[in-house]
Order: sequence, then C-alpha cells, then structure tokens
Amino acid sequence: MAVDITKHLAEMLGQPAAVTELPAPNECWCMVLVRPGYEQDCRDSLRRRGVGAWWPNFAKETGFKDRQTGKRGIRRIMVSVLPGVVLSPARLTANFWQAIDLAPGALNVARRFNTDLILLHDIDIVLIHKIEQGLNVSAPPRSSHSYAVGEKVRFTDDDLRRWGVGEVIECHRDGTLRVDINMFGRITPATVASWQLEPVETDKRIGVASKSPMRGKGPRSHPKAR
Repeated sequence: MAVDITKHLAEMLGQPAAVTELPAPNECWCMVLVRPGYEQDCRDSLRRRGVGAWWPNFAKETGFKDRQTGKRGIRRIMVSVLPGVVLSPARLTANFWQAIDLAPGALNVARRFNTDLILLHDIDIVLIHKIEQGLNVSAPPRSSHSYAVGEKVRFTDDDLRRWGVGEVIECHRDGTLRVDINMFGRITPATVASWQLEPVETDKRIGVASKSPMRGKGPRSHPKAR
C-alpha cells in the first residue's frame, strides 16, 4: 500500500521546493485539528513553512444567489473529507510546532485520552486517499442508496478493519454521507460516497457486527436525504 500513496505524495504535501523531504514508507502521520473552514489556509501556511500538509478534499457543486443582481447560479466549492483535519507526517520538530502555532485556524494535534498522539500509518493514509479519489470521480458507479441516519456501516476498502464499524450521521441530497468513524480512540466525522460503504447488521444480543447480505446485489435506491 505504501507504493500506491507514494505516487501522490509530492502533490499531496506540497512542492519539493517548499517541503524538502517527503515521508518515507511506513512513516507515521498525525492529525492537525483545525477550525472548520480553515483547512485550506492551514495547509498552505504549513507548506510555506516547510511542513508537509495534506488536506483531503473533493469538489462539489452548490447553488448560490448573487446579492447585487439577485441571479442564481451554480459554483464549485472544495469540501473537506475529514472536516477540521489536516494530515501531516509526524515529524515533531521545533519547526513543526512553530508552524502549527502560526498556521491560521490550527488548534493542536489529535491526541488520545491519555494525551498520547494519535498516529496514522500508511494503510490509514491509503484508505483516506481512496475515499478522496472516490469522491472526485466524475460519475460515481452508485449514487442512490437507502442508508438512514444511525445505520451501521463499514468501508469497502477497509479490508483489515482498521476503522471498524462507523455510524451514518447525515445523508445528503447529492448522495454523499457523513459517517462517524473511530480513528484509534477519537471519533472523527468523514464525508464519503455511498458506494464506498457497505451496511452491517448488529446482533443486539452480543453486540457483534457482520456483513449485510445485501452486499453485491446491485445498487440500492430511494435515498433518504435531509
């Protein structure tokens, strides 16, 4: 999996002129927590200071109304895959912490309850990159679904079950979903395409989740949006 992500590191983390050293395979990454809406500014600021930073995002069309003319139109905006999160190689040098202090919107790095840093590995970065790629495809293979808020799901690419079972917290009209996932002790919301998930059934008697028999039987219909 390290090979898959290495092809995109230069683009994800900034130009080599600004970031002199790209992460090596099997290097850990950390999650920089950012005020929602400041992810791009934070990423750009970290890169200017020589710190590699990747903001997973996707393009989305949204309607708007011009305040002066009153005309309505459609524009493309960039939306975070992980709202409030920018990813960076975990090189915790003095320059890293100084760049975090100076970056607009940056709050801190994600930590566990015992204050240890939450570290992501190559396999986690590959999964996030696959989610980002899936959201940026021009025509998703399946956009209709019947997921409901509160439903338990898994990521189809998460073969090793790194993130376990997630929960649908929002269903959007464009076919995307907001899902809560457990990133090693921290609940993190993620925006994903419906076809990147599979439903799971939970046995309430023993609390064990299993694959749904619906997987592989074609697209689901009648989206429940709010």
